[in-house]
Amino acid sequence: MAAKERIPLVEKRGKTTSVVWKYYGFAESDVNQVDIVCKLCYGVVAAPQGNTTNLFNHLRTAHKVTYDETMKEHREKPSTTPASSSQTSIHATLYNATKYPTSSQRHKEITNAVTFFLAKDQCSVNTVNNPGFKKLINTLDKRYNLPSRHYFSRVAIPALYDECHDGVAKEVATAQYFPTTTDLWSSRTMEPYLSLAVHFIDVDVNMKTKCLQTVLEQQKATAHVLSQDKGTRRLIPSWQDIDVLEAVNKTLGPLVEFTDALSGEKHLSKSIKRRILEYLNEKYGDSPTQELLDMATVLDPRFKLRYASEVSQETIKARLTMEMKSIMEAAVMGAPVGNTEVADDGASNQTKRKRGLSSFFKAPHSPAAPGAEHTLQLDQAIACELQGYLQAGTLDTEEDPLGWWKPSQNLFPRLSILAKKYLCIPATRASSERVFSTGGHVVNCLRASLKPDHVNRLVLLAKNL
Repeated sequence: MAAKERIPLVEKRGKTTSVVWKYYGFAESDVNQVDIVCKLCYGVVAAPQGNTTNLFNHLRTAHKVTYDETMKEHREKPSTTPASSSQTSIHATLYNATKYPTSSQRHKEITNAVTFFLAKDQCSVNTVNNPGFKKLINTLDKRYNLPSRHYFSRVAIPALYDECHDGVAKEVATAQYFPTTTDLWSSRTMEPYLSLAVHFIDVDVNMKTKCLQTVLEQQKATAHVLSQDKGTRRLIPSWQDIDVLEAVNKTLGPLVEFTDALSGEKHLSKSIKRRILEYLNEKYGDSPTQELLDMATVLDPRFKLRYASEVSQETIKARLTMEMKSIMEAAVMGAPVGNTEVADDGASNQTKRKRGLSSFFKAPHSPAAPGAEHTLQLDQAIACELQGYLQAGTLDTEEDPLGWWKPSQNLFPRLSILAKKYLCIPATRASSERVFSTGGHVVNCLRASLKPDHVNRLVLLAKNL
């Protein structure tokens, strides 16, 4: 083994797994890294195809101390890594194989989340038996044992319904004023259901809509009315009348376009507007409805008295004043009197004062009646509050009126109560029709045979969760 002069050496290119390579290198001029050079004695060691056996033999014969250290490190490295990996693998296997107890907190959390998913997203309880859903749950947490669909339908969902029902009852109990809406809808099996919803404004001035109950209609209302309407039964066309009408329609069909072209005059839009005006006057012309609309409009900070005439403005103000006064008087009658102790303290302080000679010449003091003084103060406070509200600037029509009342209810405490009373009334039936769409999603093709009590639970959960 020939020795070489001490020249700079470079490390072996590529990945080296053996510890022996830290004692060997290659000359910088050896581009292909053919001749392996020992870093201790600078001797060239033959190792065909990177075989490390000759490298260990060279250390054993030429560098005994270094060889012993290398062999010790070589023995420790392979023995440590596999043992650690094996222990980790065994521990992970045992950990994943141990399922959560049904009484554990983690098992309850996942079960409650699955129950919420089934109720809120209106999914069939049979979803828990689907292979895809089982694989999803197993991937998320291998230790969770998914209960059967019978558990969710008989235990989990009824428990969630009771919890949600109690929460809705407590929330509705805080509402002082609320309107209700009903909606009649049919399931896929043509069973008629009636849903009841309530609308109110909570203490934080947020609009709330809660579904209270969904019941199966015991008697079809439309069929009952038609069966009792015997007086107009003669007006129903017979099959002979229908044949005549079909023949007339077929004969006059080619004249439709010609007739429309001749009858389409300028007064078409005018007649439509007249019909719309007649419909609105008929629908909203009665006095109770008009009073309701006036109160709702004046309590809307976007409009106030903008659309009311001068005569009706005074009437609306008087009605507002009367309602605010009645609300406050009812609150005073229902609340315990809190000024008695203060009045007694004042009287005792006056009796404890030292009376001078001039006090004998004072005329007896006749205090005003407490009821009259309280009424005067209440009338003044109501008038100032109403005037301040009407003089405040109107809100932009694109803004939310409840968003304006939320920070302003402290400035106008009495008017804010009336605002919660009148602004909670839905202007359209869209909110109640959403219950119909929810019921249609609950009673779908996969759950067309649900019993009425199950429909009630699932619709309430889907709307109120």
